[in-house]
Amino acid sequence: MYASRPDEMKNVCLADFASMYNISKRRIDIAQTTENSDDENITEDENDDKSTALKMKNGKGWIKKRTKQKIIRYRYFKLHQDAENYYREQLMLFLPWTNEEEELIHVNHEEKFELYKDIIQQKRSEYIHREANEFDQALEEHNENEDEDGIDDTNVEYD
Repeated sequence: MYASRPDEMKNVCLADFASMYNISKRRIDIAQTTENSDDENITEDENDDKSTALKMKNGKGWIKKRTKQKIIRYRYFKLHQDAENYYREQLMLFLPWTNEEEELIHVNHEEKFELYKDIIQQKRSEYIHREANEFDQALEEHNENEDEDGIDDTNVEYD
């Protein structure tokens, strides 16, 4: 659906598209209830009533901006564990694209990331407020401490 967004949304990245817009198979009109992708019923007053519904390029639906942004979930590859997928994921989520095959699959992901690094990092900062590596580091320290402590078997009875 993202690749079929209207030309008016050509500068919208996938992360923004997923978090800020509702998609409907039929035109979203005033006071009409639509079904959200999260299977919640929402009413028009929860949407941005100032914006109008835009027709998808493929003609298979309509897009309307939400008033409340949704939280997006994604794989979150780590640079030090899987660099290729990390760069591909960053390009896919935080840089606008229209043709996945040409712009995301058959390219050197690291080179393209370096070319658009500032744009990607700015957009990424809107979604990632605390780096996961802080969490990962704390988890590793916790696991190391557990390993060092070993198993306390002083209260274990043996037959």
